[in-house]
Amino acid sequence: MKPISCRYGRALARMAMIVLAVAFLLPRQTMAAEVPVSVQLNLYHKIWKLDRNLANRSELVVAVLYQDTYAVSTEAKTAAMAWSGTSRVRCILVALDQKTNVEALLQTVVADVFYVTPMRGADIEQIARIARARQIHTMAGLTEYLLIGLSVGVGVRNDRPRIMINLDAAKAEGAAYQAPLLQMSEIVTTNRNAH
Repeated sequence: MKPISCRYGRALARMAMIVLAVAFLLPRQTMAAEVPVSVQLNLYHKIWKLDRNLANRSELVVAVLYQDTYAVSTEAKTAAMAWSGTSRVRCILVALDQKTNVEALLQTVVADVFYVTPMRGADIEQIARIARARQIHTMAGLTEYLLIGLSVGVGVRNDRPRIMINLDAAKAEGAAYQAPLLQMSEIVTTNRNAH
């Protein structure tokens, strides 16, 4: 086997550095959720029971917002639909693509909750504004969405799922979480420079 010349070795090293740099610099929105969707949804189901405004509803309708053109989003949608029908939850699908008039579409969706899957290029702040105006609770597929204005997400702390709540966003959506839930959750705030 011939040894690699210094010129080729340096080129390979530069290429490896570029690949690593790109991998670390990609926006978090292009990655999968920290916690599997099935775990998120099971926790959300318990969270809804601790919200005074949702606890007594006979059925909760969850609008799963996703992008058909983004594999991570469609995987989350598929997992949500597999989970749908448990207990008192019914999921409906809402496809958001680049050509969709998001505001017009979301104004027509009849749901108690928006579950926002990981998406590329979606205006999460717009989704949050519409949810607040319509008093629809939001659940985030990515915890970064909490910094943009969605209300509840599930992250990882010390290798364990951790409920995260943007309390200002949750109140604006009409949530009334009980104290035990708030005490065991990590409270975050909207970062106006997050996007």
